[in-house]
Amino acid sequence: VGAVDVGAFELLRESGSPCYKTPLALATGYSLDGANSHSSGSWKAFAAMRTGEVARVVATGLDVLHIDTDVVLLRDPAPFCMCTAAARAEFGDASRFPCSALRAADVAVSSDNMGPSRSVA
Repeated sequence: VGAVDVGAFELLRESGSPCYKTPLALATGYSLDGANSHSSGSWKAFAAMRTGEVARVVATGLDVLHIDTDVVLLRDPAPFCMCTAAARAEFGDASRFPCSALRAADVAVSSDNMGPSRSVA
C-alpha cells in the first residue's frame, strides 16, 4: 500500500500491512484538501503521483492491480484478470462479463465517475 501521508503510513505499518511512503508522503507540507473537486490542486498532484507510482512498479516487472480504497473485493480477482481455465468456466465468451479480452491486455482500466460535474445518468 502506498501511503499518501505519514499518519497513514504509521497506521499501516503498525497493523502489519506492507506499505511504503509515496512521494507525497515524503513531500513537506502536502495535504489533500478534502474537497470533492477533481480540479483542486491537491487532487491533481495526487492523481499525477498515483499514476506515476503505478508506472514505477510496473517498470520493475511486477503486475499491478490498482484500486481505490473504497473498493471491496469479494473474492480474489486474479483468476478473472488472468482469465484462467477456472475463470473461463464462469466468465466465458457467452457470459455477461467475459474475461478473454484480458488475457492479451497490457493495461485494463475501470473507473468510477472521475468528473462529478459531468455525471451521466
